[in-house]
Order: sequence, then C-alpha cells, then structure tokens
Amino acid sequence: MTSRDGVISAIILCGGKSTRAGFDKQTLRIDGLLIAEWIAKGLSAAFEEVILVTNQPRLYSDSRCRVVEDIIQNRGPLGGIHAGLSSCTGAFAFVTACDMPNSSQAYLSLLKKKAAQAEGRIDAMAVRLENGMLESMNALYAKRILPQIEEALAKGEPSVSGLLRRLNTRYVSEAEIMPFGGREHLFFNMNTPKEVDFFYAQRRCGKEERR
Repeated sequence: MTSRDGVISAIILCGGKSTRAGFDKQTLRIDGLLIAEWIAKGLSAAFEEVILVTNQPRLYSDSRCRVVEDIIQNRGPLGGIHAGLSSCTGAFAFVTACDMPNSSQAYLSLLKKKAAQAEGRIDAMAVRLENGMLESMNALYAKRILPQIEEALAKGEPSVSGLLRRLNTRYVSEAEIMPFGGREHLFFNMNTPKEVDFFYAQRRCGKEERR
C-alpha cells in the first residue's frame, strides 16, 4: 500500500494478555461503545483513518474502522505497531492503546505540527519525561521504519522504548504536555481493576471528559 505524506492515520492497539486486569480490556464499553471504538470516535476528528489492531477481530465485525491482526504473532505492542504501520496509508501514524482512554486534541495538534516542521526527517516522535523515561504510546511512528521493526522482532528485541532510542526520534518534553493535562492525564493507563474503576468513577463525576 502506497503511503501519503503527513500524519493522517491513527492506530489503536487492542491486544495484550491483560494479565493484571484479569479480563480482556478491549471488551470494556463507554457510552455503549467498545472502548477502542470510543477512542476511535474521538481520534476521527484529527485523523482520516483509524486502524484497530486486535487479536479478537470478531468483536469489531460492525466497525467502521479498518481492523487488522498481528502479522508477526505474540510480539506485544511492537508487533501491533508493525501490523498497524503495515496497513496505514499515512507516512506517519499516531499510536495509542485501548487501555489509554484519555486524549487531547491540542496535544494531537502539537504532534502533527512538530512532524510537519520536521519535514519527514524524523522516524518517530514521543514524550520523554524528566526522569528520562520514554512514553512509547500516544506517539508518532513513520511507516518507513517497518524494516527496523522487523529486524528488532527477528532478533527477539520487542522493546518499543529500545527501538525509539535507536531511531531518529524527536522528543516532546514533559513541560510541553503540561497544558494538556500532563503525564497523569495523557498517559493514564488502565492496567488493573482499580484503575478501571477509577476511570469510570471519574467519568461519572464528569472529570475526565475529552479536551
């Protein structure tokens, strides 16, 4: 598939074993929608296409999104990124996960603006925290890095953060994301039942609406 210039694609990773949660998190629903489709609805305002990468495609038989499965099986998030980039039409894609429900249109605009300013000279764009930790989700990845991903997977190196450090990655600072809710909002992750309950409680209180 020939890619087009610019950031026009979004990828939502819906797989994972959900070991800590104790159930398949992609079956969660918000406003009557599967959580991935609820996230996709929000992302559709910023991206021309949204791709769901899932190990349960039957869940999305009625989805308007493109639904794909891992090409290289059982390789975690990096395998999911590989499948999404293989299917996307954008030269860059925004990658998030179905257990990261918070978003910010302003943050997405910042990423797209920085990617446009880089004029295709970067391989990825991700947030780097003050402690040096990289946030590998809610990040941009170039479709052209597929060979590097395949090489990493072939070597048994599935770390997405490790790949980011080897690529020509442009970093967004922790200070730059503070106006959009900071790390606590943008990178909130529902790994455990307690975190799932917290998110739904916040929604009932009206405290976690999209910005």
